[in-house]
Amino acid sequence: VGILEQNPNLSALPANADVLEYMYTAFPRLITLEGEIARVENLLAHAAGDEIMTLSARLGELNTEFANGGGLEFRSRCRGMLLRLGFDEELITRKISTLSGGQYTRLALARLLATEPDILMLDEPTNHLDIDALAWLESYLQNYKKTVIIISHDRYFLDRTTNKTLWLRYGKARLYNGSYSACKKQSDEEAAALEKRYKEQQKVIARIQANIEFQRRCNQEHNYVTIRAKEKQLARMEQVELAPKDEKNIRLRFATEEESAGNVMEAKSLCFSYGQRELINNLSFLIRRYERVMFLGANGTGKSTLMKLINSLLVPTGGRIELGYNVKIGYYDQ
Repeated sequence: VGILEQNPNLSALPANADVLEYMYTAFPRLITLEGEIARVENLLAHAAGDEIMTLSARLGELNTEFANGGGLEFRSRCRGMLLRLGFDEELITRKISTLSGGQYTRLALARLLATEPDILMLDEPTNHLDIDALAWLESYLQNYKKTVIIISHDRYFLDRTTNKTLWLRYGKARLYNGSYSACKKQSDEEAAALEKRYKEQQKVIARIQANIEFQRRCNQEHNYVTIRAKEKQLARMEQVELAPKDEKNIRLRFATEEESAGNVMEAKSLCFSYGQRELINNLSFLIRRYERVMFLGANGTGKSTLMKLINSLLVPTGGRIELGYNVKIGYYDQ
């Protein structure tokens, strides 16, 4: 079983290890075998007599176990998985401590996928993935030959990667055939059919109760025989229970204050570096009131850094950012 956690513990990582070295730690048995093979080969180079036969046999056993366990290709598999998830040659040799949150999530995903577990469990795997990495992951999961369990709130991702849906609600779980959209359609149809049965049963109950009330008003002995029969009919009836209603969507209202200037924000020849690593160079742009702007780029290209610069959480190494009159910022951190 392999699991990608939603909020991994970054402090537990070997900060001084580089990205590729960390990938190799997913194969501890193969690394141990490599060391043992090297040790036996060294002994064999200085052996004599019967010891040569013993060491040669041992070396053969180790090489067979190493090859059968994927030892001949696990290093190239690790590198290839990193490249597919958007790590270039420079990133592959980078220290883990220098990675962004999005880059680390991709590293954890790459390390997990390289081991090809029998049950692959992914908790919100699309968080921090750029568009290219997301498209590759969808394709990879579609062709994965083993079991995959996914938690995600991205319905498009679920529709492309799953063929069963376990829906948890009201303290119960129900397994549906099909991805999220098929599951939602079937659930809605079942709810509509259940509500129709409930309304029909309520009409029958109302008729029986009205009949009982009528018999009581007649106040004759034979009427009480009928009343008891009708009450038994009600008692034997299997009640149709409606499922609890989903909670209503939250409603928020924001008060509007005095409008800001027409030019909300302007970056002029903005530069920023982390030590010797230049991330932003001579960036200029203007954002006007009412515009909705997306920052698009691969993980590690500086999108979150740019937001921190705008919010004065980081200081530019060159250039400046100017906010317009009466501009107030609301910042939701990654």
